Amino acid sequence: MAYDRNLASINRKLLKGSEILQDAIRERLAGGKSIAVLDIGCGTGVALLELAWMFRNEGVRFVGINKDAGEPLASRADFGHTARQIGLASENELARLELPELYFEDAARMHFEDNSFDLVYASSVLRFVPDKARLLEEVARVLKPGGVALIRVGSKGWEYPYGPASNVPELTTFASRWVLKHENELIPLEAFLKLTSGDSFDLVVINHPQCVIRITKHLKARLDLKLRYVPELSVPMTQLGYGDEERGLSKGGVRSVYDVTPAQYRWLTERGLLNGTHEHRTEHDDQTDVSRNSLGVVWGALQRAAAFVAVLFYTAPMTACASARTLAVMHRFHWKGAIVLGLLALVSMPAMKTGRLSGYRVGQRVNIKGRRRGRCLRAAKIKMVHHRTAEDHLEGTVDGVDPAHHTISLLGVTASADLPSPDTAVPLTVLKPGTRVRVRGRCGDRDFVASGIKLVPESPILIEEIQGPIQVIAPAAGVLQVSGITIVTDDETKIDRLDAR
Repeated sequence: MAYDRNLASINRKLLKGSEILQDAIRERLAGGKSIAVLDIGCGTGVALLELAWMFRNEGVRFVGINKDAGEPLASRADFGHTARQIGLASENELARLELPELYFEDAARMHFEDNSFDLVYASSVLRFVPDKARLLEEVARVLKPGGVALIRVGSKGWEYPYGPASNVPELTTFASRWVLKHENELIPLEAFLKLTSGDSFDLVVINHPQCVIRITKHLKARLDLKLRYVPELSVPMTQLGYGDEERGLSKGGVRSVYDVTPAQYRWLTERGLLNGTHEHRTEHDDQTDVSRNSLGVVWGALQRAAAFVAVLFYTAPMTACASARTLAVMHRFHWKGAIVLGLLALVSMPAMKTGRLSGYRVGQRVNIKGRRRGRCLRAAKIKMVHHRTAEDHLEGTVDGVDPAHHTISLLGVTASADLPSPDTAVPLTVLKPGTRVRVRGRCGDRDFVASGIKLVPESPILIEEIQGPIQVIAPAAGVLQVSGITIVTDDETKIDRLDAR
């Protein structure tokens, strides 16, 4: 485990380009009450100390836990030694700083009482924990209603597709540290998390391609994932043959394997969550197959050549707009070229890129028009919503309808449409995939509670729209989330900065 990570590095792991921890603390302090923050696996406590110093006058209780005492921390007093090493403040200032509390215990069996913390985060711990589901349940237990937890599972490899499992103990070629299965079928983690969301908790993945699970607690309750731990398949990653760093497959940590119950599997199947994931897998597999045949080899060489030429051309003085436009083009040709150009764009003029969304904050309501691309919505226009009476809404083509459970899905969001009056919406029985609708209601983290549905006339120009509060924002990356939908901006996105002030 790396013990020198600071606040900036942890923010980057949780949501690149953001200050997600500071924003979460400020949001909860806005209520006028003191709050408590827990860092699981705090290491030397650098990030925890930075937060304690930043909010030293704000009534925040900071707590850190490590599994074992000793290096790097043997006692709470060692926080002072770390603060001096990093030059956090002068000796006089440190003498007045209340150091974070420190405990040594297993994060899956914490001693804290129920409903103790407003914010819990763990950036580098879960991958080493054998029983990951137990840790998530424990984190949910110590969260207060209204509290949020940010738990990073790992980086590449976690997004294995739905389909038959391979031979044991590997189960999948993806280097995932958390694998769910039902008999001989793999159950994608993100699909399963939709099963756990409800009145008491919402569990969603907020960071792709990394896996960061956000737990939002609404009511005093215990989280029970109902997963059966399979110890004989839960082994260190080093035993599975992973560790190809060139492909981004880390060999550290423990793979944890669980069986989902038949009832959970039936729920996922009935709602089409596994079928939707399977379609995604098929597309991915098709691309992989093409890249492996002889034509794919030739095409790959052309991609690399195009990337090289573009990098040479844009090494000259660039503007952020030009580099971003080139990045968008190169992303269709080769990911390495996209990475190089993205770095050049950030180095050349990062201020312009950051400034376009810098006036927006978590909780502010926005109206976004654009077109969906896979799991993301490519924004054409973003505008701040000032009207307090304006309803949240979604507009786009229907992905699926479940009249028996009163739900409709569009834009990757499941809308609960159990409406009190049939006059407020068209009957769900007349809707079908491909029908354009406008759904009014209230945005949630990963769902939508509908108050009305109406048909939208077909148009030759396909524009999809979402209106609701910002849940996550990373201005430097040009990315935000509304109702669990990832919104991606580029240099052609019209962003109403005047309204954002």
